[in-house]
Amino acid sequence: PLNFGIRWGQQFDGARRTTLHDIIGYDASGTYAIRIRYGTPDLASFTLEKYDSKFMPVLSRDLEIKENRELARIEHVLYINKKLHIFYMLRNRNTHKYELFVREVNKETLIPEDLTVKLGEADERLLTSAVSFKVRTSRDSSKVVVSYEFPKGLSETKSYGFIVLDDNLRLIWRPKITI
Repeated sequence: PLNFGIRWGQQFDGARRTTLHDIIGYDASGTYAIRIRYGTPDLASFTLEKYDSKFMPVLSRDLEIKENRELARIEHVLYINKKLHIFYMLRNRNTHKYELFVREVNKETLIPEDLTVKLGEADERLLTSAVSFKVRTSRDSSKVVVSYEFPKGLSETKSYGFIVLDDNLRLIWRPKITI
C-alpha cells in the first residue's frame, strides 16, 4: 500500500463570507494563498495570505492598490522565480483608457513594491465586465503570457491580444489580433 504521509494541521476559522481561492506558490519562507471576500461593493475583494510550513497563518494583507485616487481592479497574482507579482487594471481619466500594470509584492510584508510596469491599455468603451484576462506560465516557467479578449456584438469584430513576457516580466512580444 502507498503511504502519502498526509499531516493535518490545526483548524482555523475565517470570516463567513470568505473562501480560500488559490494557492499561488511556496518556497522556504512560506506558502502564499489568495482568499476571496464576497459581499463587498465591488462584488469581491482579495486578501493575500502567507502560511508557515505547518500551514498556520503568518500574515494576511488586503490587496488594494490606489493610484491618483483611483482604486485598481486586481486581475491576477503570480508566483514565478521565487517572487510574487500582482497584475491589476487602473483607469486613466486623462486618456479615458484602462491600463494593465504589474508590480512585485514584497514576500515579507505582502505589500506591493513601488516599481510599476505598464503592460498595455484598453479604450474605456471596450472594457466591460465581459473582458477576460488570463495569465499563464510556460511549463518551464521561463515565459509568462497575458491574453485578453474584448467581446463585441455578434455582428462586430472581436479584438484579442497577447503579451508575452520573460521570467523577469520584461516584454518579449505583443501582437494584437482583430477578427
